[in-house]
Parts: sequence; structure tokens; C-alpha cells
Amino acid sequence: EMIDAIKQDTDHKKWHFPYTPFKDFGATMEQLLKAFITWSAKEDKPGFNVSKAFRRLDSYVTWMDQNSKDLEEPLTAQSVGSHYATWGMSATHDKQNRLVWWIDLGSIDLEKVKSTPAAESLRFFVWISHAVLFDNDCQENGMLMAESFSANMSAWEMFTMVPMELGAKLDRLTIGVLPIKMKKIFILLAPGWLRVLMAIMGPFLSKKMRQRMIVVKKSEDPQTILDEEFGREGIYPKFAGLEGKADKDIFGELLSKAGPVNAEEEELEA
Repeated sequence: EMIDAIKQDTDHKKWHFPYTPFKDFGATMEQLLKAFITWSAKEDKPGFNVSKAFRRLDSYVTWMDQNSKDLEEPLTAQSVGSHYATWGMSATHDKQNRLVWWIDLGSIDLEKVKSTPAAESLRFFVWISHAVLFDNDCQENGMLMAESFSANMSAWEMFTMVPMELGAKLDRLTIGVLPIKMKKIFILLAPGWLRVLMAIMGPFLSKKMRQRMIVVKKSEDPQTILDEEFGREGIYPKFAGLEGKADKDIFGELLSKAGPVNAEEEELEA
């Protein structure tokens, strides 16, 4: 009903959600609205903050409209699937039915990333972001992220991986636009430069952000830490050399509509 009211109140194209990839996820406008409403709730308080939800929704439709030039071609698994293997990522559900987004920085094909047009990279991440947004377990229970620096990536490679303008757009999308509750971020095999950077930036981060970011120390066992947090069944196999028993990659399964997306996905299916 709220979506209908919005569409009646304005003729602006953006409020008809023309660039949202509903079809691939079997989603509707009502489900999109539900995601924003669910996001607005506080864990320790009953009810929802409709005003907060609408402000976030307005940020979302504005961002999509501002980037409409790159989204005119419909976002589909077929149109973005070829980029998946480039980014060394996967997704699972953990023992608490939260979505876990795994990023193995050592598996990223840096040459291919740099040779991919910025518009294509943006389209890929917008599609992946909606895979997260429309995941029911993620909406209800939130998301965690695990990043591995297994290739000992340099600071220069990290910060120049994508063009500055694209990076700014994606930061805005993931931090200030999407209705997703990030619970924790685990960083494994962190190089020295990252530890120094975290120490410098720590005092400027909010208490909540500091609590969310967990850098696994060299003296700690990452298997034990992630087993306790996610459960062995929630860990993606072979991530950062860990033992995992997750039986599927959520992103890979959705993108399989475009054909095989990477060798590991084929192994899991086998």
C-alpha cells in the first residue's frame, strides 16, 4: 500500500523502480519495501521506524536514478555473471541463518578487474547487492563479512583496484543506501600495513564500528574463531585454507542462470 501511495504522489520515473532487478530474485516491490521497513527496526525495541525506512528508500531510488545510465540495460544474471569469477567472492548462511559474504582478496584477478569497464563493474556489484537485499535470512538476521588477505596484497593494490569514482559510488551504495544490517566484519591474514592503518583510524571510528571489525591476530586460530561464530556448516570450503562444510554458494547458485561461474562452484555442485 505504501508503494502504491508513493507512485501516486509522484510521476518521477525513479519511484517506479525501473532499474531494480526484481525478476532474477522472484521479488516484488512489496518485498523491496519490506526490506527497508525491516531494516528500520532496532534489535532492543519493538516496532519499526517508518520515517527512517522512507529516508533510506529515498536514498536508494535516488542512487539508482543517478546511475541510470549504466543500468538502462536490464540487470540479469546473464548480463553480469561473467564477472563473478574475477572477484573471488561467495556467500553462505551460517548457523544463525545470517548471510555471510566471503571475499578472498588473494583470488581476485587484478588484471581483469583493471581491464573491466567501470560501468560493467558497477552493474555487477549492483546485482550482487540486490542478491543480498532480497535474501530473506539476511533481512531478518543481518549479514556478516569475512575478508582474507591470503595473497598479502599491498596497500597500493588495495586502494587502486577500482577507479576512485567507482569506489565512491559503491561505498555510497553499500554504506548509505542499502537496507542491510552489517553485524560483524572478520579480517583474516591481515598484512602489516592494514594493522597499522586500523590502529591509526581506530580512534576516529565509532564504538559500534570498532566492535564490528574483528581482525584475527596471528596468534589466534581463525578456524576456531569462525567455527564458533558461523558454525562449520556456514564456512565456505577452502576459504583462507579453512575447513568448511557449506554445501552451496548462494551467489553462485543465483548466477548459475548464466552458466558455470567458477571452478569451485562446479566442484560444490559435483
